[in-house]
Amino acid sequence: MVSEGDCQQCMRIFITPRMKIVQIDNAIPCKASFIALPGPPTNVRVSEITAASVRLSWSYNEPEDLQYYVIQFKPKYANQAFSEISGIITMYYSVRNLSPYTEYEMYVIAVNNIGRGPPSAPVVVTTGETAVGEKFENLKTKNLQLVALCGKSGKKYGGIFIYRSA
Repeated sequence: MVSEGDCQQCMRIFITPRMKIVQIDNAIPCKASFIALPGPPTNVRVSEITAASVRLSWSYNEPEDLQYYVIQFKPKYANQAFSEISGIITMYYSVRNLSPYTEYEMYVIAVNNIGRGPPSAPVVVTTGETAVGEKFENLKTKNLQLVALCGKSGKKYGGIFIYRSA
């Protein structure tokens, strides 16, 4: 087995999309180097949690030349595909447009010129509740039983409300 730096004479090859090996150069002096998929980001942390966003930060200590990071996320118990945010070039990012008071599962993936590496360990975070001071419109009742509560944005909110008739 050849390890990095052991090679005295090498040949450059190219592997075609149909897995055919094409030799480019014969016996040229070189130093062997190996390029692989990047490893997973580590130490993924969550901070700055609001009703509609969370900030993720992570570490990456591997020597590969990275192109960018990808964040995958979805509501933890939802039967749906992960949403992705791609092209992140920093080791932090605020994921926005989330639903209030929802538990999310999130991963970070490193990408180099070979492709995507394995995902980080998952982080699970619950977004915050909607601000208490929001004005509600279109409060509908039927026989003093709450049917729907809608904010200005048109989103419906659930909860337990106790009130008494006049």
